[in-house]
Amino acid sequence: MELVIDGPLKLYRFHFVTEQWNANGSFSYRKASRFYLLKGTDTNLFDIGDKEKDFKELVSKYLSDVKEASDKVSNGAYKRRQIENIVREYNRLKAG
Repeated sequence: MELVIDGPLKLYRFHFVTEQWNANGSFSYRKASRFYLLKGTDTNLFDIGDKEKDFKELVSKYLSDVKEASDKVSNGAYKRRQIENIVREYNRLKAG
């Protein structure tokens, strides 16, 4: 687990390898990452998910204490792939 961004809202990245059988009967590996958020005094990591629809709903709710950041996620101004920008903006707004 790697800490990507530190601040009031922390961003963690977990690297892993998936295995799969291919249609031709061969076996392959794929590197992947999952992102997790942690804010304030929370003790459980928050998984941002891997589907854009779920991401908008879940992450905007998780960030609801900073309305401007939450709104940008819920209205689609930020996408899942922009998670680092979202965290930086949340932290900037939280710092006031």
